[in-house]
Amino acid sequence: MLSLSDFPSAPLIHAASLKRRGRRILLVGPKGGGKTTLSLRLIQEGYDIEGDENVFVTRGAVVARPRALRVKSSTASLFPAIEPALRLAPYYQNGENLRIYNLDPRKVGARFWHIEKGPVAAVVLLRPNHNSYSSLRTISPLSLAREVIAESAFREGDRREGIRDIIQMVSNARGLELSLGCLDGAVSCLDEVCC
Repeated sequence: MLSLSDFPSAPLIHAASLKRRGRRILLVGPKGGGKTTLSLRLIQEGYDIEGDENVFVTRGAVVARPRALRVKSSTASLFPAIEPALRLAPYYQNGENLRIYNLDPRKVGARFWHIEKGPVAAVVLLRPNHNSYSSLRTISPLSLAREVIAESAFREGDRREGIRDIIQMVSNARGLELSLGCLDGAVSCLDEVCC
């Protein structure tokens, strides 16, 4: 099992990591931006999930920080099929008195759960667009790097190397911005990325 001590100088990006047809995509966005909700929907469509919260960035590759999915009770209402798994899952209450469930992805439809280090095919910035359409557009590597760095945490004294590794990773990936509205539309957009 990997931990922070396995990557002592690697920056962490606030991102979900999923794979489809061998291509890894990162969903990058702030807390509450829809990473876990979209990840749950993508799992239902056959995407393989590695993690829904953080990825370590190393030279030319990323690896998800191992942890179970954190599913809010408000998100769970969008996925009635996961209700049996929620009844058995541990949870905690956040400051807003909302239950946050700790779920193994295999309990909510993931075919398997395997985390491995590897390159990124696409980095997708999530922009909440609730109750509207989902759409996808290409963004420049410079804009992508700025946005990803803003969603990253760096170890003390390792910021310069971490920024270098992030720039290298995004330079080798397709940069996209997803206006995240309806989940079905978002899945259609991302399916095109993974063709």
